[in-house]
Amino acid sequence: MKPFAYVNPANEKEAVAALSKEHEKSMPMGGGQDLLARMKDYVTEPDRIVNVKNLDATVTRVNGGLRIGSAMKMVDVAEHADIGRMYPAVAAAAIEVGTPQIRNQGTVGGNINQRPRCWYFRNEEFVCYKKGGNRCFTPEGENQFHAIFGDGPSYIVHPSSLAVPFVAYDATFRLVGPRGERMVKAADYFTMPTKENVKRENVLEPDELLTHVILPAPRKPMPVMMPWAMRVGSSRASPAMRTQWSSYTVTSISTAEAMHTSTWVRRPAGRPWKERS
Repeated sequence: MKPFAYVNPANEKEAVAALSKEHEKSMPMGGGQDLLARMKDYVTEPDRIVNVKNLDATVTRVNGGLRIGSAMKMVDVAEHADIGRMYPAVAAAAIEVGTPQIRNQGTVGGNINQRPRCWYFRNEEFVCYKKGGNRCFTPEGENQFHAIFGDGPSYIVHPSSLAVPFVAYDATFRLVGPRGERMVKAADYFTMPTKENVKRENVLEPDELLTHVILPAPRKPMPVMMPWAMRVGSSRASPAMRTQWSSYTVTSISTAEAMHTSTWVRRPAGRPWKERS
């Protein structure tokens, strides 16, 4: 692993000040489940790691909805009474993440912003579009768990479990950087790969942090969970591979109101895929 500096900021302002404008030169780290794995495989080689575990990890009621701190651990999301009652798909998605060890370490912000689980991207020997190369290896390679929607140039599938219900519930993300804060809808936060932004999966700038997820008041009638089409594969598979499978398989979330508008949110593409049927 490449040597790096470690910064332990006391607050949000100090954390933002420690980041860099250059892509992956200074990286925030919550639980570290994704980042440390990439660093060990020489996929990501930052000069500085910024500890963001001290950011807000609480749940606060706001205008009939909830504001969730990005440092909240996945296990706490899954077990939080208000989240489970008001937004059952969020709690259901959180409990499906990885293993108990990962859920007790991983954070909301880390799950949302994790990088693709594509085995070509994760292998240092394959210099794909995501790593500054000039090709995606999946069309002619092992692609059975890659994107089925989108025109490339990269055919990664979106890895975040929480992203799908956050988009379905019309959540808003609070981003903070040196230019101040901005609020971005979850549906607008994630991006499809293009040649101009192929190295990114979202609109978060390198010197910004995602600090909160704001969920609006639940619509009436209360959301009804439909049977999930989510399949996480064999229990003997690695957490990373289970994520790859669950990303490939169509995942549907519906609310009582959404059934009337025929709105579905799925995850077989480079971002949470929203369509009307």
